[in-house]
Amino acid sequence: MELDNWTAVRRDFPCTDARVFLNTGTLGPVATPVMERYLASMRQWNATGPGSSDVYIGWRNRVETARATLAAALGSGADSLSLFGNVTDAINVVLVGLGLPDDARIITTDEEHGALVGPLTQLAQRGITVDVVPFGQGGPELVARLAAAMDQAPTTLLALSHMSCETGAVFDAQALAAEAHRRGVLVMLDGAQTPGQMPLALDAWGVDFYPFNGHKWMGAPPGCGGLYAAPSAAARLALTYTGDGAGWSSGYPASWTETRPADGRRFEYGTRNWPAWVAWGDVVAYRASLPGDPYARQRALASSLRAALAEVPGVAVRSPEPVGGIVTVSVDGKAGDRVYQQLLAAGVVGRRVLRPHMDGVRFSVAYFNNEEDVARACAAVAQVAASR
Repeated sequence: MELDNWTAVRRDFPCTDARVFLNTGTLGPVATPVMERYLASMRQWNATGPGSSDVYIGWRNRVETARATLAAALGSGADSLSLFGNVTDAINVVLVGLGLPDDARIITTDEEHGALVGPLTQLAQRGITVDVVPFGQGGPELVARLAAAMDQAPTTLLALSHMSCETGAVFDAQALAAEAHRRGVLVMLDGAQTPGQMPLALDAWGVDFYPFNGHKWMGAPPGCGGLYAAPSAAARLALTYTGDGAGWSSGYPASWTETRPADGRRFEYGTRNWPAWVAWGDVVAYRASLPGDPYARQRALASSLRAALAEVPGVAVRSPEPVGGIVTVSVDGKAGDRVYQQLLAAGVVGRRVLRPHMDGVRFSVAYFNNEEDVARACAAVAQVAASR
């Protein structure tokens, strides 16, 4: 990879000008060329009257092109994708739409985001059994733990993150799906952290449901989330949230009949920000135009940061060797929130991590970061670790 080319890419991300921005795992910045096109689209949308049917339908049709572009990038068919405002919507569509009975059993892990913890809590309070296993360092060990947990009692669903939002640990989705399906168990993997961090092959993996979003590592505007549902699994989902949507028609008031699309669009409803989803397709094109492999670049930078932090006295690295760009550390004798605040004061933006087994700070290293960011972050952590 040529430094000059990546330096040019970096200029597309103004968030790197004043601070060391290492928080793409929370909300990723949009590249300037994509943002400018998106803002121009919003101005056009507003100026021409978004409620005008020709304008509205025109933008809806552009979304179908973006959907196909996105599906190709995710290794799926466009018919298997539903688009929402965020991954939380998609998770709820699955967990509510499955209509789980009161004697259902769900297995999850101890490093889940609130987007999944919230809905699982509601199900647990209803009486459904939700058992928790350690995510640990992911990998085949996690697959084995989940297989053993499934063998302990009849299980309905595995619902967990494909990549830990806390440490970046990941596992083989295809291997887990095979273990689950051998036992008649459905698999929903929360993919909030994976698109943009690692290549996806959703059809090939064989998972049943894969909620995901674009406004983290992919770099799409806020309001870009989706759901992959394998055709056989999608047929098991009842409509939960519903209303006016793409391709929907009703016999009302003569009758209470309706016709909906047979593909993933049947789960979509209500007023949507069409230009944001069109911009999501533009993001895929932008990434394809980069001067090298963004996955390899951010993985190399994260690996460099991990190695450097491991040499700092008083610092414990909590992440395995990076598959993507996440590196999490704890500092001896210091609460993660204090470390986070001290780093922020030093111009380094990360995110606090707090679990019963882990209290630290997460760094999300993206392809637009560079070795100088790595060095500055490492130096700032070393200064915090040495301070009283």
